[in-house]
Amino acid sequence: MDCAVSKSSFSFVSEDSFHPSLEFTLEIVAKTPDKFYMNRDHVAFNFKKANFDCLYTTLQVVDWSELEKFSDVNEACRLLYETLYNCFELSVPKLFCRKNHRTFPTWFNTDIINCLRRKSNMLKKYRRNKNMHFYEEFKKLRSLSKSLITTAYSQYIGHIENTISKGPKKFWSFVQAKKRNSRIPGVLYHNDNAISNSNDIVNSSAKFFKSVFSDMTLTSDSPTMMTNLNSFITVTEINEHEIIRVLKRSKDTLTAGCDGIPSFLLRDCAHIFCKPLVYIFNLILQTSTFPNIWKIAHVCPVFKTGDVTQIQNYRPISILCNFSKVFESIIYDRIYTSVKRFISPLQHGFVEKRSTVTNLACFTQFISDALDRKGQVDVIYMDFKLIIICYC
Repeated sequence: MDCAVSKSSFSFVSEDSFHPSLEFTLEIVAKTPDKFYMNRDHVAFNFKKANFDCLYTTLQVVDWSELEKFSDVNEACRLLYETLYNCFELSVPKLFCRKNHRTFPTWFNTDIINCLRRKSNMLKKYRRNKNMHFYEEFKKLRSLSKSLITTAYSQYIGHIENTISKGPKKFWSFVQAKKRNSRIPGVLYHNDNAISNSNDIVNSSAKFFKSVFSDMTLTSDSPTMMTNLNSFITVTEINEHEIIRVLKRSKDTLTAGCDGIPSFLLRDCAHIFCKPLVYIFNLILQTSTFPNIWKIAHVCPVFKTGDVTQIQNYRPISILCNFSKVFESIIYDRIYTSVKRFISPLQHGFVEKRSTVTNLACFTQFISDALDRKGQVDVIYMDFKLIIICYC
């Protein structure tokens, strides 16, 4: 870094011949932030501590008639989210995901956290003042915090044991926490290069996922595809009953996409959300326009097979907005009955109540029957690439 020093013509204090005021000129090149930089100061709504009585009451009195003034889907979605976020501001506290934010075990409650903070403050006061009163308070709070933690932990373990058949996900989360294993290791390798910085891991994963993506956009030079013009499916107007039925199927979790709307809120407020969604969904069908905000997703790398430290062994999973999932579920229910007759009864992939297990069961039975007849079975393994064309 270059630095130029010269005599300054301006001085804040009086100067003498031995201490003249100097002027330093530095040339600093600012580092360009990473394209996929993770904003750790991101603010989100903490629904774990929400005042749900106030929230649900506020949502019930919202007048959604303003949506009918919009003919643009994106503007209608903007008003929808603006209204929801205003309701959240009144009853849902914000969660600040800061870099040095301390995290506590799942079984810690508010009483334990407050007790630990008071204990820490008393210890600091004792170290500063050496007053035995603060030390005695510190010892009392230390004993109390240990007792609260022991009780809360026992209750947590009992709850997991009693609900393991209904909620195995909580059990395995507890096991992973005990093993202290992260879903993504601290060091990953890409092209024999070790990556340990969190931002570099995010950027390298994004570059790898982009490199393996194939753009299947059809052009005039694309191969001719057989299309039966009489097989086009027309989706008629969506009604509130369909939306409520799908909303009621939402999971009882905090899973949320980029919009921050958790899935359990859709289920609990199904009769509230059906009114604005029925207008937006039908506007999508009328204008053949999908909202821009529902095209954005959180991409999460999921380990598939092989060495857990190799980036190429991960696959991207997109966490979509829950409202877009509702729309897709309704469209699926509409078109599935029309295309079901074209699906082979021998297909097991992407078919309800079928999987690789049912496929292997049928395949094994077929081989066993052939061997019992002293026959021969020839198997051909193929990998198909599906191209889906949407006409709007």
